[in-house]
Amino acid sequence: MLSKKCALAVLCIEATIGGITDCLAADQDTEVPYPTVHASADSSVVARGRYLVLHVAVCGHCHSTTNGAPGPDGEVQLSGVRLMRNGVRSDDASPGAPDAPPADGVGLSVPNITSDVKTGIGAFSDATIARTLRSGLTHDGHKVPMMNFVLSDDDLTAVVSYLRATKPVEHEVPRVEFKLPPGILPSDNAAIHAKPFKRSPRGISVDSGRYLVESVADCGGCHTATDMRTGQLSGSPMSGGVSYADEKNPQLIYQSANLTRAGRLATWSENDFVARFRAGPLLDGAPMPWAAYQGIQENDLRSMYRYLKSLPADHATEQPSDDD
Repeated sequence: MLSKKCALAVLCIEATIGGITDCLAADQDTEVPYPTVHASADSSVVARGRYLVLHVAVCGHCHSTTNGAPGPDGEVQLSGVRLMRNGVRSDDASPGAPDAPPADGVGLSVPNITSDVKTGIGAFSDATIARTLRSGLTHDGHKVPMMNFVLSDDDLTAVVSYLRATKPVEHEVPRVEFKLPPGILPSDNAAIHAKPFKRSPRGISVDSGRYLVESVADCGGCHTATDMRTGQLSGSPMSGGVSYADEKNPQLIYQSANLTRAGRLATWSENDFVARFRAGPLLDGAPMPWAAYQGIQENDLRSMYRYLKSLPADHATEQPSDDD
């Protein structure tokens, strides 16, 4: 099951079928400055980065075959995947593999972001990795429209430090390049234009919740309706109503929840909110990476709830009847 971020990628694939080529790599822009970031070996810094990568930003939602769910060792193998036209994830993108793309090349590469030098990001500088995280620009200057993280300076350092510390996994994901004209599929997160914090807000507060929801978890990426062909918002922030089909059962449709006070949070207390995240997956195939989100710290969950409760109520989206 794919989030809207990954769904944008699949849209690029469908656009290719319609005659538009090279969709994923948008405008080249090498003028964006490189952040001054140096990876740290400090265990507390690495631990902060691990927490953000695995449980808040949930990088494994796109970069793993498990939708971000940790393995028995508590880790997520961020060795990249190939996304098929139907949304199926495959860790084998070689020609002739059971889930390999057909001869027309339809399929999307989500890169290996482990520390492997040959097939991952091990050969890239700290500044290059940091620029990709903050601006969505790849090492060769292409724009990736699904990267919407506005990490604070200290959290940016922490994430780079953790990625440097990951176990190298040699797994080549053949690159499939797609390009759309300028202005198509811009970032769908308004926070990306904000000036990053020097240090991330901590403790239970609305400000901390705003930072986590908008700049790290990018909740609006799935809970705000967006025109998939322009990247422009077509719904109120966090009002939900975005539909996703179950990859195993296309007849089953999930709808992202309205997270304003008029939606799910109208009946959920702060403790209910925390308890739902602690419960993990309840429905097989649900698009929310609940298994990864189970690891969000309680203070952060309470901050996120308080920020969401501070948003204007939006009654436009009718809520689905199930818990997901």
